[in-house]
Amino acid sequence: MENQLRISDLLQSALDNLLQEDFKRFKDKLSHSGFERKGNIPRGRLENADRIDTKNLLMKFYGGVAAVDVTIEVFTQINLRESAAKLREEREKDLHPNGKPSELSAKGEHFVNRHRADLIQRVCMVDSIIDMLYGTVLDEEQYQSIRAEKINPDKMRKLYEFMPSWNWYCKEQLYQALKAKNKFLIEELESK
Repeated sequence: MENQLRISDLLQSALDNLLQEDFKRFKDKLSHSGFERKGNIPRGRLENADRIDTKNLLMKFYGGVAAVDVTIEVFTQINLRESAAKLREEREKDLHPNGKPSELSAKGEHFVNRHRADLIQRVCMVDSIIDMLYGTVLDEEQYQSIRAEKINPDKMRKLYEFMPSWNWYCKEQLYQALKAKNKFLIEELESK
């Protein structure tokens, strides 16, 4: 819950810092672009929305972290690159107050990319992990193709086949599922 409040505050601050014309362009682009396989927020819901309403729509429609990713993407698409960079930086700082997020390396490489080989060989309970990802990261066809594999390493390899198209949010969802189901392995790999 505290994490959702910080995300809400981040989004509100980012939207409050936009000039009125930029805010209007933001809402227009948001209503015409589909994100996170959830489509776009209906234009009618955004038309008369103020900044607080828009932030609430983002949170409700996409969910916490994904709402920040969508906002960064829209900022980039409408050439508000400085706003996008600032929000990206604030997200990392606020969501990971100890300085550097544990799932990112100093080079910005995500944990699930950095430890690919170990995760493929050593993760157990893959079915439980993909159950957690189903519907948000994995669609039905992807889910079933992973389940069809016989052993955990093959299931993990199949999961990694889908990863090239994933954004930060998707990788973060996998990281959280791995932490929930393979806590000691993840702690060991984080200490390397």
